[in-house]
Amino acid sequence: WDRAESPDGLPWKPLKAETVQRKIRKGRNRGILVESGNLRDLLRYQVSGEALYFGTGLVYGATHQFGRPEAGIPARPWLGISDDDEIAIEGIVYRHLADVTGG
Repeated sequence: WDRAESPDGLPWKPLKAETVQRKIRKGRNRGILVESGNLRDLLRYQVSGEALYFGTGLVYGATHQFGRPEAGIPARPWLGISDDDEIAIEGIVYRHLADVTGG
């Protein structure tokens, strides 16, 4: 998030000048996809059977993830995992399973 890039390392599209000016007027010029901090800070998860659902209930989360061309908002993917993240997660799961099963 702090690098303003997608999970796979692609930089987010820069903000339009008018968006930057609006954020400055509101005293909230804290970067791309950060105004109140809610999108970054209010992530939730749900486990159902063998599935893990992770994300946000905030409608604008999907707007920023996928874009909204009719409103001039480009996609800025923020939710997901990189290849390195996937490897790290697999290691955590394998270690946990080994601990639980005694293996």
